[in-house]
Amino acid sequence: MKFYQIVKLKRKTQMRPMSAQVTSNKNYQQNQQTQNENNQLNEKHKENHKNIRNNLNIEPKQFFLPSDKQFIQKVPQHPQSAKSYKSVAGQQHLQQQNFFQNNNEEANTLPLSNTQAQSNKFFFANKTLHNAKSSQTIGFSNTLMNIIDIDSTKSMKKLMPKNIKKAKEVLYEGTLIVKEKCNKLENENTKLKTQIIQLQKQNNKQQKLLYEIEQSQNSGQTTLLSQPAADNLLIMTLKKEQKILKDEINQKEAEIQSLKRSVRQTRIEELEIQLKCYIEETLRLKAKIDLMQREKQRSDQHHETSYQKEGKVFLLNQIVDKLKQENYELAAQLIQSQQRCQELEVRDEIDEKIYKRSSQIQKLQQQIQIQETLITEQQNKTKILEEELSKAKLQIQHYKILEQDYQTRLITEQQLLKKMEHQELHNQDLEAKLAALELEYQENQKKHQQEKQQLQIERDNYQEQAQNGKYKNPGERIVEKQTKNYQNYQYPSSLSHIEEDEDMFLRTKNGYVRTLQEINREKEIYERQNAKKRSYKTVAPVSTDQISEVCKTINNKLSLKKISIDTLVNEYIFKEPIKSKGKISIENLYNIFTEEPFGLNEKDAENLARYLIEDNQEEMIQFRKTMEAENLLVKSRVRFVIGKVKIFTHEEEEKLFQEIVEKVKKYGDGLYYQLTLNGDVKKTLKVTKDQVIRAMQYIDMELNKNQSEYYFLKLFEKTQDPNKFNLDDCTKIFVH
Repeated sequence: MKFYQIVKLKRKTQMRPMSAQVTSNKNYQQNQQTQNENNQLNEKHKENHKNIRNNLNIEPKQFFLPSDKQFIQKVPQHPQSAKSYKSVAGQQHLQQQNFFQNNNEEANTLPLSNTQAQSNKFFFANKTLHNAKSSQTIGFSNTLMNIIDIDSTKSMKKLMPKNIKKAKEVLYEGTLIVKEKCNKLENENTKLKTQIIQLQKQNNKQQKLLYEIEQSQNSGQTTLLSQPAADNLLIMTLKKEQKILKDEINQKEAEIQSLKRSVRQTRIEELEIQLKCYIEETLRLKAKIDLMQREKQRSDQHHETSYQKEGKVFLLNQIVDKLKQENYELAAQLIQSQQRCQELEVRDEIDEKIYKRSSQIQKLQQQIQIQETLITEQQNKTKILEEELSKAKLQIQHYKILEQDYQTRLITEQQLLKKMEHQELHNQDLEAKLAALELEYQENQKKHQQEKQQLQIERDNYQEQAQNGKYKNPGERIVEKQTKNYQNYQYPSSLSHIEEDEDMFLRTKNGYVRTLQEINREKEIYERQNAKKRSYKTVAPVSTDQISEVCKTINNKLSLKKISIDTLVNEYIFKEPIKSKGKISIENLYNIFTEEPFGLNEKDAENLARYLIEDNQEEMIQFRKTMEAENLLVKSRVRFVIGKVKIFTHEEEEKLFQEIVEKVKKYGDGLYYQLTLNGDVKKTLKVTKDQVIRAMQYIDMELNKNQSEYYFLKLFEKTQDPNKFNLDDCTKIFVH
């Protein structure tokens, strides 16, 4: 950074817009005094410079700084002059910095307009440059005054400066003092600026009020209410501004505290100040060298001895070499300071990363502790559940034993029922045979009486004709044969006997046409009996898989119609005639299941009726519609097969509906998309219950037991199928 760059930075930091329009005479007088003092100092330095030139006939040559890589020639110097030069240089440096700060304060404290403030600031910046140059010339003239006291008789080694470190320490102490003063002045500047801004705002408001009052007085439209309204507005605006200023003060105080606390920031600022000091020194030295070159050119006119010139040049070369070394050392220090800054930044980044990592580790440790507590709780729960499971297993074993006993009893009951059924069938067959024989006997008696009557009529006719002498002995023989055949005839025991004796009936002439009718009736009776025997088909028993879906549909229908299992058993299945009888047949159940509230088709109704009455443990069963079972057995089977019916009240339905609506709003799109990925769902637009459950598990859509039962019940209401639903119904039912 060069000197003009520093001035630009100061301009940027210190040039702020000023909204005041009133100038202060005191500040103006102070500026004039400072200008007069500077002019007096410049005149004194010029006089000193003239005296030096008169006393010394020096011819300075051209020389350059190490940064510009230019040729340098040296000027002789007294050993005491180094000390005095460095002490004077430190004092001049402090004077320059104080001068900069005073000028900046003056520029900031002047309550001028924006344009006037900017122009004054440019004036003060140019003034600082001019004063810096003049101070450089003053320093250079002082060095020349120190160079005057040279004894030509002394050796050159004794003239070399030795204790240069003292001047550096003095400069360092001066920089520290300047830093403290700068910090104090900056704090004072901020406070004064805030006060000035507040006063400017108040002045502007008062001027506005005065202007308004003047206008109102001129116009003659003043009222009593205008003054309190204006006062209220003033109070409100002042309160707002007070709040804003308080916030700004708090922010700046926080920034100042953070800057004071942060070691790194202070270190960087110190390094920047050192840089500025070094740059100013280099510029000062440059200015001195320029002056020396000019004086050299002027002193070339005067003729000096070669010895004096060489000695002066030697001294100046030594001074320049030392200055070069100092510059190199300063450059090395700058590089080291930059490296330190980079190292500090890297360390800060590492510290931040370590802090973040440590915070993450702490969070993870907290999470691990929470998870460990959860694991312990779950382990305790699992232990409790295992104990409950062991108890439940014992209960299940006990129930299994009871079920086995119950099954054995059922088997024995079914065996007894089968025996009873076989006996009943045998009795029915015997009753049918008896009824057939009774009919045959009655018909034969009727026939026998008719034949007797005909024979009696024939005998009477024969006697009448015999008396008249018409019939002979052969006719009597025929009648006797007929009577003998009729008396010796036995009724057939089966159809085969009837068919064998049919010719015998047909051979007879008188009265044997009626025996054919008897034969036909007997055939019909035996055909009915054989048909009854043939109706006992041997079929396989009905399995639980065949009736599981049917029972689910019945359960869902009952829950929709709000019919409990007890009302179903007592009012719809076991009505009064069946209750009094104590038994129910397959045919009765078939008729009940085809009607409401069941509404089953013929096949499902027949399978369910058979399952409730037949012995399902046998391999093959003789199917009969008239097969019966006891009411108690059928009731227990109905309760077991259909299960418990879930009936929701109106309030429960509304609550569950709203809960499911919220879930569908949240997960509806994901559920629909997940269902369309399964097989041919897009073509058929049908979904199974298992597919819906899997899709809900995949998208984490959790429903409790009541919610899931109500959800699938509403889907069943649309399709009347417990396992297949419409794709659109899965989401659209619960949207509106």
